[in-house]
Amino acid sequence: MIPPMGQAALGIEIVDSNPFLHEVAAKLNDDESFLLTSLERDFVSKIGAGCSAPVATNAVKENGKVVLRAMIGYPDGTHIMEKSIESSINDCSELGSLLAQEMIENGAMDILRKAENLAFKEEMPQRL
Repeated sequence: MIPPMGQAALGIEIVDSNPFLHEVAAKLNDDESFLLTSLERDFVSKIGAGCSAPVATNAVKENGKVVLRAMIGYPDGTHIMEKSIESSINDCSELGSLLAQEMIENGAMDILRKAENLAFKEEMPQRL
């Protein structure tokens, strides 16, 4: 299973004009979590997925490399596209965009459009 983007990452908003809050936020920041979450966000942004889209992405550091995995599919669990990409930690800044572009070239946008149609039908099934 691949979780949705940003799982277990804490985001903090601050008043930009307050230097003290910048200092506090900098002390709370974890550089590795920031990097990995940024790659996940880049993927979701490039593919154009919203919060309710059936999209999962997760970046992890494994054996000195960064591995980014992603999966999209229909809400019913069919038509799954799953891919991953990896690079050294020093060359990973574009992984999110690169993986999204690869998936787009392989039909991800068609899957996402159909998934949206399936998820937002005019008539919803009755819940038991």
